[in-house]
Amino acid sequence: MGRPTTDEQLHAVKQTTDSGYIICGQTQDQAGTDVLIIKTNSFGDTMWVKQYGGDSLDIPNAIQQTGDGGYIICGGTNSFGFNRRNGYLLKLDVNGNIEWSKALGGMNDEEFYDVVVVSDGYVAVGYTGSLVTANCDVLLVKTNKQGAALWSKVFGGSSLDIGHSVIQCPDSGFIISGVTRSFYNTVIPTYIIKTDKNGNSGCNEQNLNLTSMPVTSGTFHPANFVYASASLIRMADNTNINSIVNFDSLLCVSYIGLNEKEQNYSFSVMPNPVFDNLIIKRMNSSTPSYIEILNTLGQVVYQALSSKEEEQVDVSSLNSGIYLVRVSDKNQSWTQKIVKQ
Repeated sequence: MGRPTTDEQLHAVKQTTDSGYIICGQTQDQAGTDVLIIKTNSFGDTMWVKQYGGDSLDIPNAIQQTGDGGYIICGGTNSFGFNRRNGYLLKLDVNGNIEWSKALGGMNDEEFYDVVVVSDGYVAVGYTGSLVTANCDVLLVKTNKQGAALWSKVFGGSSLDIGHSVIQCPDSGFIISGVTRSFYNTVIPTYIIKTDKNGNSGCNEQNLNLTSMPVTSGTFHPANFVYASASLIRMADNTNINSIVNFDSLLCVSYIGLNEKEQNYSFSVMPNPVFDNLIIKRMNSSTPSYIEILNTLGQVVYQALSSKEEEQVDVSSLNSGIYLVRVSDKNQSWTQKIVKQ
């Protein structure tokens, strides 16, 4: 798929509500590199093709369909903004016409690699070089529906950290996945960050002031596209995938939204770390207490009403990780951390 006199690359594809597909990529000619958007029907036949950008380098990295049937695109731009690389957000209507486009930037380079639609706007993830203490950091930005930045969060250490993907969680927070070199010197491992709905993780986090600048992106309708046969491959549900994960490491844990009291415990837990059976011993068993186990998202994975001095809980079915044990009576509650192996 392409034109004889230009170079094209396709970066991302999403199925649309009409069972067709929306594809984003880049097209390059002597005038520069522009955003390329292709809309097809369910058979892959082209419905429309459009090009957006300025006189320099404009690249899309991800696209999502919005609730109004249009599209939100994120990427990077050198054509617009602040005379360097800026984060690029482009909002289209259902026919590919521009509704608005924004360049978002700080003191140095920024670029977005993924975007998610939320109820009151958009959340994009990528990288920023605007904090001078770092090579580059993970950048998470929330905008309103018009693309104005509401908040910007930066995560990482003193070396290279990049966010590649973001999804919204059931608790309205966000999970970011990317890579980091700040915490390991010899390899570049996966970097996973969990935040609340306001982008707070409590771990290796800073705020960043980004400026949002409206831009005018002209559109061009490429013609005479040449199509080569291609195929999409869907793996069966039981396809075996070989694991390449050789290690994992917990860099930081923050219990945002969880009320943890570390003093004056009214109970003890053992063993800790625990593999299968956890023993919870209450100091005062004269009155019943509620016993709960919560994961780091604040979700209750176990609960019971107990009048025993010792309660044995089978935790063998829980995934490995950190949990909170909470014991509550009618007046107050106490919480302790446990590690499930």
